[in-house]
Amino acid sequence: PKNLVERVFHITGDTIHKLKNMAVDNGTRSFTSYEVLCAHCWKRVTAARQLQPQDVVHFLVLGNCRTRIQPPLPNSYFGNAIDSMMALTTADELLKEGLAETAARIREAIESFTDKTIRETMHFLELHDNLFPPFIFDSIGMLVASSPRFPVYDVDFGWGRPSAVRAARLGGEGEICLFAGSEGKGSVDVCFKLDPRVMELLEKDSLFLVT
Repeated sequence: PKNLVERVFHITGDTIHKLKNMAVDNGTRSFTSYEVLCAHCWKRVTAARQLQPQDVVHFLVLGNCRTRIQPPLPNSYFGNAIDSMMALTTADELLKEGLAETAARIREAIESFTDKTIRETMHFLELHDNLFPPFIFDSIGMLVASSPRFPVYDVDFGWGRPSAVRAARLGGEGEICLFAGSEGKGSVDVCFKLDPRVMELLEKDSLFLVT
């Protein structure tokens, strides 16, 4: 749709630390900044979408396949080698569960990037003219691209360190893109592309802003 809007939210390192503390799973395991931030965004965007409890929602995680396939691709490989894995549940379950449970769903999706699952995806695409599985379009989703781990502020084209790094274009509704904050200290800039009504509710959501 043409009326989608994009916003960038700056998440401080202190806020991410709070989220990680909120997501401690009964004291038995902790989650990464990436996992808790993805989980937090998924929960709060789902709340802002005001879905029916039974609506199926998904979160797609993009992953680098270079070292996950066997044999791994050589370091000299130049090109894309990306696959996506999915966390899937209902809106009701997602909003009722704690941040730790949602972060665990994100971790499970990340850990499912294996040689076997990547080859299964390749096989499916080969048989279906590179079309995504239909269940993706039967649910309401989000997709995360990039990662705050990428050293984007180390890039220098000859005129110095970047002032800010942004996505030139987000693909569609529900996509988010993560970049490290310019000041470092564990901060992250999250670029969102959403329906204007959903974005407005997200901006007013005190649970999302985690002050």
